[in-house]
Amino acid sequence: MKDAVLYIHGKGGSAAESKHYKALFPDHEMIGLDYQTFTPWETGTGGSFLWIHRTCQRRRQCTLWHGRRRTGPFARSILFSSMKQYIAYCGLDCESCEARSATVNDDDSLRQKVAKEWSELNGVEISPEMINCVGCRIDGVKTPYCESLCPIRQCALGRDLRTCGDCDKMVGCEKLGAIVGNNPDALKHLRTGE
Repeated sequence: MKDAVLYIHGKGGSAAESKHYKALFPDHEMIGLDYQTFTPWETGTGGSFLWIHRTCQRRRQCTLWHGRRRTGPFARSILFSSMKQYIAYCGLDCESCEARSATVNDDDSLRQKVAKEWSELNGVEISPEMINCVGCRIDGVKTPYCESLCPIRQCALGRDLRTCGDCDKMVGCEKLGAIVGNNPDALKHLRTGE
């Protein structure tokens, strides 16, 4: 999976200019984009962002380069969109989590079901009110465990990692082993970024 640099020219330029920057990024795929405005966000359409997002999801890292400079916050957002945003620090897929589904759909019956299952599984009392979470790496509400008790999330946040897949101590990590040992998909997510 080759990292990529998306080059967006200034008004009056062309995507062909991207070849001039290839020397700065010899190990990256250089992709030139054509826009008829000064910046891509002036286009007023979401289609270009959807294409950029899809292109970046297939890569471990994707950087946006505009004209002769990096584009600051927008470049950072592209870097982080390269891994599916609902993959938790541990590799679990939050998008398939019933707690997240109950939260985004405001489904109290699903909250009750999840609270009952998690209480039995963990041997502690978990109330339906605690079942509110939008995802481990997404800004917003989290379950009490995910917010402050999960040792994997706390470790990754403390080390400023996108996920455990970016950690040089991932192999053999006891904290992570409890998850990836029982969920091969979680390990796959961490290794592939998908």
